[in-house]
Amino acid sequence: MKVKNYSIFSKSKQQQYRICEIIPTICGVNGITYIPDEKPILMQISQCTCSNKKINISNSTKWSQKDRIRSYSQVIQRPITRKSTRMLTQVKENTPPKFLTLRVSARRWCAFQNNSKFYGVNENIKCEVGCLTKLMAIYTILQLCQDYKIRLQVPYYAESVPEPKADLNSYNYFTLEQLLYALILRGGNDALWSIVSGLSEKLYGITQRNLIKNKFLDLYNRNAQQLKMNNTRYTNLEGLADPNNVTTANDLCLLCDQLLKFDIFKRILKTKSYTCRATFENGDLSTVYTWKNRQFQFMKKSFYGFQGINNNSGPCALLLPEADTNQMFVILLKCNPKQEIVDAQMITKYQ
Repeated sequence: MKVKNYSIFSKSKQQQYRICEIIPTICGVNGITYIPDEKPILMQISQCTCSNKKINISNSTKWSQKDRIRSYSQVIQRPITRKSTRMLTQVKENTPPKFLTLRVSARRWCAFQNNSKFYGVNENIKCEVGCLTKLMAIYTILQLCQDYKIRLQVPYYAESVPEPKADLNSYNYFTLEQLLYALILRGGNDALWSIVSGLSEKLYGITQRNLIKNKFLDLYNRNAQQLKMNNTRYTNLEGLADPNNVTTANDLCLLCDQLLKFDIFKRILKTKSYTCRATFENGDLSTVYTWKNRQFQFMKKSFYGFQGINNNSGPCALLLPEADTNQMFVILLKCNPKQEIVDAQMITKYQ
């Protein structure tokens, strides 16, 4: 046995191994002290007691290099028994953090508090997030325009967009604030297209649907880059099923951390129901609309938030405790149906 090779000891262990009984034939004469993060040091021991698997070291001095070489040769000549593999100190396994033991149904989740992440599970794994893609849409819209009274027209193709919709009638006019209520409370794709088409025409002079889509996708990805959402890529505006339209729980937390700085967003999230009246181009009154919050079931449990789902993403949600004063929120991805509140309660209670 070559003593220089300490391969039987794992240098990643955080405990100190004192081995005198490992080589019982030299016990009481020479001892070897091994510290994982340092080089092995041979020490001369004047007193050595191996009872109860403990070593008492007193008056020990470092040997010279010559003595080290001599002691190595002595040890090599000594017979080694099975006791040589016995560790005198038992290694304690690193216990996982407590939050890893939470029975959360979400496969990926992340929690933010006071503008920083304080824990998460699989938060950097990419996946589809369904309608949570609209969180970037809302952030982009609020970045482009803070004039919430601007009037925008519902385009002719809004009635044919995929669900979910707010049931807007084509050619009706709404203010930007009214359309934001339709977008956030109902997740309406028709409201989203009404906003992006209206802003594209007013800000960029773009009216073609494909050009509008490309322009806003460019804005989506540019904003993601500025927010350091390095694992995010957007390929459609609405959050439709697409394996290339991906993000992570941590990236969504970075986005929501900025999005929640807009008071209008938080105010709409907390709204249970909203009623407004559309107008025609000449200002005459048109249809009356009432939109109820799709996340009303969250409010019954003292939460409010935004939910998204498609065939590939599964249930995903942004949830915020109503009574929290520390600006805490939770992102849940791929959780079990109707388990969002239970998951959020466990996570928020852990803090």
